[in-house]
Amino acid sequence: MELRQLTYFVMAAEELNLGRAAARMHITQPAFSQQIRRLERRLGVRLLHVTSHRIELTPAGQAFLHEARRTLAQAEAAAETARRAGRGELGTVTIAFTEAAARLLPALLRSAKERYPDVTPTLYEMWSAHQLDALRQQRIDVGFVYGRVVDPQLRSRLAYNEEFVAVLPQSHPLAELAQVRWRELLKEPQVTFRRELNPSLHDHLAALSRSAGRQMHIIQEVEHAASIPILVAAGVGVAVTSKSRWSQINGHPGVISRAIIEPTPSAETRMVWRSDNRSAVLANFLETADRLAPAGWFTEPS
Repeated sequence: MELRQLTYFVMAAEELNLGRAAARMHITQPAFSQQIRRLERRLGVRLLHVTSHRIELTPAGQAFLHEARRTLAQAEAAAETARRAGRGELGTVTIAFTEAAARLLPALLRSAKERYPDVTPTLYEMWSAHQLDALRQQRIDVGFVYGRVVDPQLRSRLAYNEEFVAVLPQSHPLAELAQVRWRELLKEPQVTFRRELNPSLHDHLAALSRSAGRQMHIIQEVEHAASIPILVAAGVGVAVTSKSRWSQINGHPGVISRAIIEPTPSAETRMVWRSDNRSAVLANFLETADRLAPAGWFTEPS
């Protein structure tokens, strides 16, 4: 049974005239009648009673008409769903982000929802290195990571550049200063995350240390960012963290932040995706991010 035959039958039932129904379908009346007869043979029942003057629906035809219309409507709905999916207007976009990059997402997701209400975002918080692995394995569509991305499989663009601050025990002598010189901070034992969780940022801070003529004295490495203020408050060491992450831990008992100068360390957060991802949903998501750029959400690299 073909959808075309159902369409011909519905036309015949609406017009009750084979000539007019054939004209609406832009075919000849004999060809139109042949398709109706094929449909009847396929079903094994007469749908139309045809006389020289008019057409009448048989009882079987009356019962079949409702189902034929519903089937055609469902077929058109399925076709429209496929077209919308092809345009990226429905589906899922899987997004990973670091804790610090979480501040980017509300405005972006709100704008995306306004433009594509039937696209569902799925969010995962991950360290930068885990995001890059997930992208390579096609487990996520887009990520927000610290540092530059050097991988031919991936594309990225700058989201923003963020300054870092020193996190100190409240009783530390450097806490008495309004600003802490980078070289002085490097004299202190450091609490930081494991390098494999974010190699780009880790190596960036290490390079800044070497440029100041010192090596970072890492006293303890952690798996989770929440461990850093606990260890700092306990006097294990000091830490360097982004301003956005500090805003999330500000108020933790026993720690305080101070600006870092000479120089002020900073790091990029970049939006990254696979270069071979042809998803229309992802393309629309990236375009939405581009639309927000003039409003200050995204900052072009200098």
